[in-house]
Amino acid sequence: MRAVLILVGLGLAATACAPVVRTHGYVATDEALQPIEANVDTKETIEGRMGTPSTTSVFENTWYYISSTREEFAYFKPLVTQRRITAIHFNDDDIVSEVEEYDVTDGNEVRLVGRQTPTRGRQLSLLEQIFGSVSAVGTNQIPGRTDQLPDSAGGPDPY
Repeated sequence: MRAVLILVGLGLAATACAPVVRTHGYVATDEALQPIEANVDTKETIEGRMGTPSTTSVFENTWYYISSTREEFAYFKPLVTQRRITAIHFNDDDIVSEVEEYDVTDGNEVRLVGRQTPTRGRQLSLLEQIFGSVSAVGTNQIPGRTDQLPDSAGGPDPY
């Protein structure tokens, strides 16, 4: 009996640690899997078949359909198991000129740079920032200032 409970406990623990598979981005339908023909298909036919692109190029006339599958295991970094990027290039007449396919092996890791651009000017300490704003008095709070009154337009005194 004890061995059965141990096996059941191990089985539950093993299934609790199974990776969670998540799919992100564009999901292709059967109609979208038809081949795209260069010099035949247009933006309208592509959008009708595949839907709105995931993103578009800013400087070129290109649409991108992006999908990826990730496995997340407990608290570890998610692992991208599949990635598919379809880049559809259009000519000036919005007709397909070229289609490119990319996958996980085509990706490059981009390293972020931790440098900071220094700002010129006075560096205030935390206490200077706190007490500097407490002692600041607005010009509308100075006695004798009539140009800041609500009924005054700031012009010369009419009296």
